[in-house]
Amino acid sequence: MRKNGYDVSGAEVRLRHQLAQAELKVSQLASDVTGAERIVALEAQVLTLEDKSKDRDALRIKCANLTAENKELKAVAKEQKAEIARLKADLALSYQMERDACHKLEKGEKARFEWTEKARTVALRLSEALAQHRSLKAKLSRNCDNSSIPPSACPNAKKTIHNSRVKTDRRPGGQPGHVGHKRKARVPDRFVRLVPPDACPYCSGVLKPDGTERSRQVTDVVITAQTVEYVAEGYICSCCDKQVYAPFPDGVVNEVNYGNNICAVATFLYSDCNVSKAKTASFLFEATGHELTLSQGSIHNFLMSFSKKAQGIITDIASEIKTSGIVGTDATHTRSEGAPSYVYNFNSPNSTIYLASAHKGPEPLNNSLLADYKGTVVHDHDMSYYNFGSGHAECNVHILRYLKGVCQNEPDVKWAEKMSALLCEANDTCKEAREADVKALEDDVIADIEARFDDIVAVAEDEYVDAAKLPAKYRPEGVALYKRLGEFKGSHLAFIHDLNIPFDNNRSERDLRCVKKKTKQTGGFRSTTTGEAPYCDYLSVTQTVRLKKMAVLKTVRDVFDGTSEVFKVANSPPG
Repeated sequence: MRKNGYDVSGAEVRLRHQLAQAELKVSQLASDVTGAERIVALEAQVLTLEDKSKDRDALRIKCANLTAENKELKAVAKEQKAEIARLKADLALSYQMERDACHKLEKGEKARFEWTEKARTVALRLSEALAQHRSLKAKLSRNCDNSSIPPSACPNAKKTIHNSRVKTDRRPGGQPGHVGHKRKARVPDRFVRLVPPDACPYCSGVLKPDGTERSRQVTDVVITAQTVEYVAEGYICSCCDKQVYAPFPDGVVNEVNYGNNICAVATFLYSDCNVSKAKTASFLFEATGHELTLSQGSIHNFLMSFSKKAQGIITDIASEIKTSGIVGTDATHTRSEGAPSYVYNFNSPNSTIYLASAHKGPEPLNNSLLADYKGTVVHDHDMSYYNFGSGHAECNVHILRYLKGVCQNEPDVKWAEKMSALLCEANDTCKEAREADVKALEDDVIADIEARFDDIVAVAEDEYVDAAKLPAKYRPEGVALYKRLGEFKGSHLAFIHDLNIPFDNNRSERDLRCVKKKTKQTGGFRSTTTGEAPYCDYLSVTQTVRLKKMAVLKTVRDVFDGTSEVFKVANSPPG
């Protein structure tokens, strides 16, 4: 094939031939290079073998030395192997001994633990037994002087009244210069002129009048039954032919009626003197020469009539107590309808009121004058009272009794004696301030009393560290007492912040003594509404009358007469 005047195929063949020759030469050169590299490698191996052949003798010597050392090491290894076997045997033996010792130790520890638990149980039982013994001993030593047991529950207790006066050489009785008190003379109802003697009793001489007189009075009480009969003539109406009589006075409704004097005396004997209805009727029967015969039902109706007529007066008493800034209150147990019942007392300086209730707690107080009272309430440690009033003060005489019991039954503690001394000292300080007409204690005096109070409570906490771990029923009574003092500190020290607040609640307890006497003599009331409640109404009026220095029996008569303002018309009792 030709292109542009050249033979293309021939040139290509030539070029391919030249290329093939060149490739052949290249391959020959490559084989020559490979052969040279192999020769160099062989020469290197020969040199290496020569070097190794030179070291072979040295290696053989080393090998001989190593073989000898190997024999020696094998001998040593054999000995060490035997020693290891002995050590393993000893270790196994020690392991076995250790396991045995551990087993014995575990058994000993288990036994020691069991004995420790037994000892702990015995110690706990012993401490509980000691605590129970102390508690029972404290209960046996309780009386009205060192606990809350009322004096009425200890009728045979021998109470020693300590006289704080210093003995002097003066004789008993009125001292020189003392103005004596004589019996009060009355205006005589009649005069009796005595017959003069016929002659002088000393010499039988003739007597002449000298114009002087000497008089002596004999005062007596005469009880008679007076009956007034009202007669109303009958008339016939000319228009309707009906019979008409003159109207009888108010209260004269039955054929035989009892006057207000009889009603007042019978009510006074039954309710105030705690004379039974039968004895009251018997007394009036005998005192009137068998002229007056009363039934027990009539005496009961007298009390019911008094209660009904006195409701307005009782409302006035309640209003007067509500306006007082301080109200004392307490409750006592009695019986009504064969079941337990309670009588509450609320008092101010010149008034007192009683409330009968079948239950104790917030329910009766919600229906009392405390429901909307805003002043300070003085009471015992009854938590129901804390729901009423704006301030509270607790009776510290109860605390002094409890502290006395702690001192007697727990001689190891010292805080009770310190607290008792502090309360008595604070009370004396307040008394001195009142006598000096001081309106309030100084701030530093109050701060000092409160700080000492807190310190004593802290001392009590330290003294009862171990006792606090006992069960609650076996703890000493002082534990609960010091906690109560710490929690209600403000209520127990309220009397030092306001000198009008009393140190105790004895006034309320005195007001309730008549209820306890009535319960002991009569055994209780047959009904709360028709027996206990009217009796409380009677006490509300008569006890307030006594506080106001008024005549009780005359006031009772005024109530029966229908006088509404008895506090203004009642007279003071004579003498």
